[in-house]
Amino acid sequence: MIAVRIGPDLRMAVVGTPDHFARHPAPHTPQGQWVFNRSTPMLRAALTGAGGLAYLPEDLALDHLAAARLQRVLEGWCPAFAGYHLYDASRRQSSRALGVIVEALRFRD
Repeated sequence: MIAVRIGPDLRMAVVGTPDHFARHPAPHTPQGQWVFNRSTPMLRAALTGAGGLAYLPEDLALDHLAAARLQRVLEGWCPAFAGYHLYDASRRQSSRALGVIVEALRFRD
């Protein structure tokens, strides 16, 4: 397998509203969970206070953190991990069209 990096490193964030933290102490370790299929409803639940804390991609929370609509906790539990990669079984058998797509998607620092 050949991996081609197509995105930057990703980091998750655990966030909640200031109102949530006014009523509940910030956790020291992860506990309990709601399950969502997508990050957007999870973010919406956190912003409205319906879901307590949300564990979601950091880039979705950045604007809300900057505007103080959300606060971050448990940063030590949210390490960065390698971003998205495109995997190809073999370059010898790849089509020219796939090669063009791979080059277009390739992430460059």
